[in-house]
Amino acid sequence: GTSGIDIDLRRVDIDQCPLPPGSNQLNIFAASDKCKKRTTKCVAIPGLGFRRGSYRCVCKRGFYYPDTKSTKRYYNGTVIEEEYEKLMMGEESQYAVEDSFECLPCAEGCESCVDGSPCVVSLNWLMRTAILILECCVIACLPAVALFTWKYGNVKIEIRELSVATLVLIRRNFAKFSGDLKTLCDTY
Repeated sequence: GTSGIDIDLRRVDIDQCPLPPGSNQLNIFAASDKCKKRTTKCVAIPGLGFRRGSYRCVCKRGFYYPDTKSTKRYYNGTVIEEEYEKLMMGEESQYAVEDSFECLPCAEGCESCVDGSPCVVSLNWLMRTAILILECCVIACLPAVALFTWKYGNVKIEIRELSVATLVLIRRNFAKFSGDLKTLCDTY
C-alpha cells in the first residue's frame, strides 16, 4: 500500500528575504529575493501563499524611492521576479537596465530622506556677494561722513522767518514729542 498527504500550499508562505543574523531557522527559500542589494532590502509580505515574489524591495537608509510622488515607495517583488525571469530567458528585461529597481542616494549630509532635497543649507552665493558689496560701499563712505560731521559740526542753523504753514506742520508732527514746541507755536 501507499499513502499520501495533501497540503494546501495556498496557505503556506514563501519567505524569500534573508534570515536575520544569528537566526537558526530553516528556510530553503531564504535570500532568494531579487532585490538589488546595494540600495534596497527585502521585506516579506505574509499571507500571499506559496508563490515567489511575496516581498517588497524597500530603500535602505541613506537612499530614497525615485518616484517621490508615489504613495507606494517600494518595488513590488512579483514584478521584479517577472523581470528577472525574462532576463534569464534571454528576453528584453527592465531588470538588466542600469539603475532600474534601485533607489537613489540621499543628498550629501542626509542620513535618511524622502527625496533628493539637500539636508544641509545651500548658500545663495549671488545674493551673499551682492550684500557684501553693498556693505563694503557703506563702510567706504563712512570716513567721508565722519569728516563732514567733524568739519561742519559747529555750524549753527538760523531760522529767520517761519511761515504759519511751517509752524502748523511742525506742531502736528512733533507736538506729541515735546510740550515746549507747542508753547513755541502758540507764541507766534
